[in-house]
Amino acid sequence: VWNGLHYTVREPPFKMTSLVDCNYSIDFSENTLDDRISVIATKPLTTNENWIEVKKGELILFDEGLPYIGAAQCCEVEEKGHGLKSTVLPHDKGLVRDW
Repeated sequence: VWNGLHYTVREPPFKMTSLVDCNYSIDFSENTLDDRISVIATKPLTTNENWIEVKKGELILFDEGLPYIGAAQCCEVEEKGHGLKSTVLPHDKGLVRDW
């Protein structure tokens, strides 16, 4: 049984979004940050955003808010120093496994 995951990428210009499971909307347009994020969930959380279902067995690495799919794209992230051998997180804090 594949329960799946879904993701959406939020980036400027941000907009109003409505939640799936209740009558509530969130206005992300008030966010003045020039930022990008990915939201990953077991099912789509909002009705007016593009949610993409992760395929069973699919490899996705998220870096700087963007999805990188498959070995070739993940290699690009690794070459930037943001992958398994990340130079972003300190190794001495136990946050990164020494591969």
